[in-house]
Amino acid sequence: MELDMKVEPRFVDHECAIIFSFYFRNASLKVGEAVIYTCEEDIPSLDQLLAGVENSEQDTCKKKIAYITEMTIVDNYRDESFMKINEFLSIIGINTWYKENLPIGKS
Repeated sequence: MELDMKVEPRFVDHECAIIFSFYFRNASLKVGEAVIYTCEEDIPSLDQLLAGVENSEQDTCKKKIAYITEMTIVDNYRDESFMKINEFLSIIGINTWYKENLPIGKS
């Protein structure tokens, strides 16, 4: 089963975020779509953790994360769709993604 994926990015300037809309098709049949919100999250550096310091702007690292905000995919195509989404997110440097604040993807 050959699954085609189309991705449409949209930049949200005031949030410094990118929203990706994914559309999945098998031949001429639409089998699903997903909307994923991507952004950066501040994480403390190792030095901050060891020193017990929180949120020092200078030492704070940024971690790229993604949230699935909408998803409707036919069950037979769900696993392959997740694999394609995960591959795309890995290529752009996002290795952690969530749905309803629960981690569902790590590579």
